[in-house]
Amino acid sequence: MITTAQAAVILKISRSRVLKLIEAKRLPAEKLGRDWLIQPRDIELVRERRTGRPGKTELDAETAAMSADQALMAALTAQDERLAAVVTAVHVDGATLAEVAARLGVSRERARQLRAQGLRRLRGIARQE
Repeated sequence: MITTAQAAVILKISRSRVLKLIEAKRLPAEKLGRDWLIQPRDIELVRERRTGRPGKTELDAETAAMSADQALMAALTAQDERLAAVVTAVHVDGATLAEVAARLGVSRERARQLRAQGLRRLRGIARQE
């Protein structure tokens, strides 16, 4: 059994974050007196977690099909190459918004805006056809 301080060192997070994980029941632990003790094998449950906020780049099935449709993407490219490049990079090539932002030399927020604009334009093209 290891302490919360030892778990924090192993996970490279703060002790208070370990306590929050225990409180949220994401990290199993046993209370002994005033201390929490954790099984070493349970550390792996937290280590495998995804860090940061969840990405919102997953598309509904209809929009995913549109971004995979070469004719629609060609029509979007004809209208605006930059929007088509962002949509392609994120939804076809699997790039993150941060990677796209770095390629374009814009902020991550601007890359997110371009992605949203590109998807709206793509939906508009699909409705016209």
